[in-house]
Amino acid sequence: MTPATKPGQRYYYEWIAPPIQSGEKAFIFLAVDEYSQLVFDLGVEDHITDIMISNKVMDLIYHPDFKNNGSFELIIGGSEYAHNEINKIIKPEGGTLIHDEAKLDHFLMPMLKQMFSKWQ
Repeated sequence: MTPATKPGQRYYYEWIAPPIQSGEKAFIFLAVDEYSQLVFDLGVEDHITDIMISNKVMDLIYHPDFKNNGSFELIIGGSEYAHNEINKIIKPEGGTLIHDEAKLDHFLMPMLKQMFSKWQ
C-alpha cells in the first residue's frame, strides 16, 4: 500500500476500550486521516453494537473536517463488524472498506501508546 499523498485518501477507523481503574467499560471511537494525521473523535460509548460501529462511520463522513476527493479507503480491524452496513454508507461516497488489522495496528499503535501514556 503506497502512502497517502493528500488529505482524505485513507482513513484508519478504530474503537478501543482503554483500561479504566474502576473496571467499567468505555469504548472510544476514533478515526485518523493518514496524510494529515488529523484525529476524529467520534465519541465514547459504554457498550458496542454493529449498529453503533456503522453509525460512527456516518459521523465520520458528515464530520466538517472530513475530506473526500472522490474516493477514499477506510481501514478497519477486528472481525467483520457491520461490514455490509459500513459499505452501504461509504460506497456512495466513493469509499472502499479494507479489513486489515496489521495495517491498522502499524499506523495507530504508536499514536495510541503515546496518548494512553499521558493518562497513566
